[in-house]
Amino acid sequence: MVGKRALPAISLTNDMATLTGLAHRHGWHDVFAYQLRYLAHPHDIAIAVSQDQPGQNILRGLRVAKQMGLLTIALTGGNSEVMAAHTAVDHILVAPAEELQIVKELQVTIYHILWELLHVCFAQPGLLGPQERP
Repeated sequence: MVGKRALPAISLTNDMATLTGLAHRHGWHDVFAYQLRYLAHPHDIAIAVSQDQPGQNILRGLRVAKQMGLLTIALTGGNSEVMAAHTAVDHILVAPAEELQIVKELQVTIYHILWELLHVCFAQPGLLGPQERP
């Protein structure tokens, strides 16, 4: 967006060579947790996206992110009981639909709203108070 501050971000699913290499060495359950250990910093935000019930790879990634001090956000759809019960999730945003296509569209909208709110916080320092972090 024109005039908006660029934000550093990494998608842990974009590099297929890394994903398959880690899966071969450590198993699919640890592909996100392993990457987070090496790429994330304590003041980062980890956003997990799952259209329905999250897999063990997502849950383990969230657990590692929480242990490292990251703010953790889960975007999920349908029945979110597993994610809601997971202690490593600071905030859960549910797209209340059963159809995966609708869930995906709602998640894109939620993501853009979060992005916009983050930029409001950047433009209004102190908006959240001294104890909060954007």
